[in-house]
Amino acid sequence: MDFESPLTDSEKNTLRKWQELQVSILKNFHKFMEFHKLSYWMDAGTVLGAYRHQGFVPWDDDIDLAMFQEDFFRLKNMILSDPNLGKDFNLSFYSDRFGIDQQYIGLASLPLLYNNEGIAVFTIDIYCAGRYRMKNLASWSKVERYSVFCNPRYLSLRKFYSDFGSLTRKERVKYIFNLKPFEFRTALLVIWILPLILSLLRSPNGRLVEYHHLSRFSFNSAVDVSAVLPLQKIPFEGHMFYGPANLLKYNQALFGEKHLEYPPIENRKPCHFDIQQIEKWIQTG
Repeated sequence: MDFESPLTDSEKNTLRKWQELQVSILKNFHKFMEFHKLSYWMDAGTVLGAYRHQGFVPWDDDIDLAMFQEDFFRLKNMILSDPNLGKDFNLSFYSDRFGIDQQYIGLASLPLLYNNEGIAVFTIDIYCAGRYRMKNLASWSKVERYSVFCNPRYLSLRKFYSDFGSLTRKERVKYIFNLKPFEFRTALLVIWILPLILSLLRSPNGRLVEYHHLSRFSFNSAVDVSAVLPLQKIPFEGHMFYGPANLLKYNQALFGEKHLEYPPIENRKPCHFDIQQIEKWIQTG
């Protein structure tokens, strides 16, 4: 792996071994999904890597996938009903059983790896996406929700957002009405009003593809369903996995017109896991 970065050659080799482990997990997952007739596609940094490098972005340390809502919740229900799902082909699934983030599923290898806090590490992220009608309104609602959520001014709301699914209705209302005026207005907008608009706009025939209406993530700009469907098999690290129909338009929707530009050299390093921790996992795995 030859690229300019703050990593040493030894650290680059460690990262490369880690990426190869992720590909082996993805290969097993791909077979599982085809067997159960479930659809997925490469998303986020992974689809950028597929388009720009035919594999990982060289300094990336995880894999991102997306699924449409119907298949996503079918898979989630399979995980919840069968704790041993995946164990026969060396896969571990994670699905949040407490409703804190119902739009996320994680994948890991078996045996599981643990971080310094003793928490299992899931290195392939699967996100839930949906189709929406009234594309302009739906896209604006999603982008607005994301931009407000990420605004540092509203950081005090972010813990509430992450805990929202585990609170009772009474606890949610009490929390909301104890907020400061500007936080109160923002909470109504981000937690209730915009998700409600998006849920009403969701349609199996909608022209817009966006992340689930309760997901905090959003595309940089609107992506038409024709850029996603029909899914196609595209090369990634010497294997064929599912990706969107139009890689260029999809990456432009995710990252904007500058999707081909590389970040500054000092930022070309893993952003999810510490390289020293990865090295320990490689040695013990």
